[in-house]
Amino acid sequence: MAPFARVFLRKVGRPRLVILLTVLTFLLSLIIKYFFDTFFISSSLIGELAFIFTASCIIAPLMSWYLLGLLFELDELEIKLTKLATIDSLTNTYNRGYFYAQSEAYLAQLTNQQASIDTAVAIIDLDDFKSINDVLGHAVGDKALHELSSLLREFAPSPNIVGRLGGDEFVCLLVETNLSDLTKLLKSLVLAVRDISIEGNITDLSITVSIGVAFIEIGDEFDDALLRADEALYRVKKQGKNGYMIYDASF
Repeated sequence: MAPFARVFLRKVGRPRLVILLTVLTFLLSLIIKYFFDTFFISSSLIGELAFIFTASCIIAPLMSWYLLGLLFELDELEIKLTKLATIDSLTNTYNRGYFYAQSEAYLAQLTNQQASIDTAVAIIDLDDFKSINDVLGHAVGDKALHELSSLLREFAPSPNIVGRLGGDEFVCLLVETNLSDLTKLLKSLVLAVRDISIEGNITDLSITVSIGVAFIEIGDEFDDALLRADEALYRVKKQGKNGYMIYDASF
């Protein structure tokens, strides 16, 4: 919508706008009627029907074009607002709040269906992210986050759920998995991250990740599983980063 139209609508208000549209429709009908009375037969039934048809074909599109335009703009605005409320703009992954909501809804659905969970949660931390920002600049750091998020979405497509917890931490809900498949996925992911090369002002950057994973157990609160994954992540970092670990009860 043009700025001047938006300002005009705000000043006029809804009641006066309705009255204005009604008056304009009435005046336009009179103009069309005058045109028909002047140039065509106005007293016959055919003339009256022709007037009604012509008036409808002119007035309805004029009024509906503008009103439907407003509806389409509102629909586009709703899509943009929904995206802002759910998607992290830098990484194009779910933001923390929406990730939690989607994950908890998925687990609740499994519980209601009394289905086997076979689901794990992984916390992925970009190693030495603060150093990347401090030495190479935030622009390079943003590129690193973007490249990592693209790789995560590639390795964990829907129905898996990928989100950004904040800063350099991402999280994945990995559904319908088992220990063997999960191990293969984590090994491949760690290797794929090592192959990422990010162009910097001074030199190209290679990145690594540390990943902590925990299976979600029946009766778990989602936060409980996240805490176990975080414990596994802590152990990876303590052992030198650049790897993964799946939580074990013996920790």
